[in-house]
Amino acid sequence: MAPQLRYLGTLDLSATGTFDRGRLKEMLSLQSVAVTCPEDAHLSKLCDAVPGLQRLYFLKSPTAVNYRVLAAPSETLYKMLARFNKLTHLGGTLVVLSFHDKSRLDTYFEWMGSLPSLRYIEAFIGQEETNSRWITIKRDEDGNYNGWEFTEDLTDVAFDDWGQMFWGITD
Repeated sequence: MAPQLRYLGTLDLSATGTFDRGRLKEMLSLQSVAVTCPEDAHLSKLCDAVPGLQRLYFLKSPTAVNYRVLAAPSETLYKMLARFNKLTHLGGTLVVLSFHDKSRLDTYFEWMGSLPSLRYIEAFIGQEETNSRWITIKRDEDGNYNGWEFTEDLTDVAFDDWGQMFWGITD
């Protein structure tokens, strides 16, 4: 079953979670995963195990104080995300105070848009999960960053629509 699994939800990468890199390496078709409370070392192992991951979502953990929210770009996280060579969707990572601070958002989305395959980023206004918007990274005909816009059609973009999601494995 593992080689055919395409969607995996609720992978606990926290220090207390069970993370089996060997099991993930068996998931040759894995395209989408939702993780809780990642730490840099564990996220790096996920990069090693599944470099072709297309969709990555950071879930809020009820036991976590901070669930990887970014008000400003993080060089460490960026370098790890760049190792996912097919990453198109990134959710649960960016918290902004307002969408009115266009220059700051332009800088952030241009920076993240340099990840060549990234197409969609979810952004939250404050820490309320209900106040999120998906952003589309616009690209020119050569695939270079060419601005951003709010995503109007969320079909197959929003995390809840990633389809065929299997919500967890326990040992």
